[in-house]
Amino acid sequence: MNYEIEFKHSFTFSNENIADLLTTALEGGSNYWIGTLFTHGDTLLDTIKVARGDSTWEVQTDDDDEKVKLTAQAMRDGLQALAEKSYVSFKNIQDMDYDAIDADNWLQLTLFQEIVYG
Repeated sequence: MNYEIEFKHSFTFSNENIADLLTTALEGGSNYWIGTLFTHGDTLLDTIKVARGDSTWEVQTDDDDEKVKLTAQAMRDGLQALAEKSYVSFKNIQDMDYDAIDADNWLQLTLFQEIVYG
């Protein structure tokens, strides 16, 4: 017999938390599949601009010519998707005890709505 359990809880993440998560993904978690990061004049230190919605970046993977937009809304949606699809990574991020793998899972869900690369 299977049982369905529904879990609902709200968590708050600041723009700074999301910017730090993006930095972790870019510096170590996702660099094995990101081909080109288009920051449109920003530097990698400007992740807070993307988290606040002041800037939009684009990502191109090593195996696809299409650019995917990285926006503040997409990053928030990625956290929701992470909570639903990879709760352990979400819990680590919520507890501020995450690593590059957790950040990579989040960024993949942010950009592709699924974990494509591992």
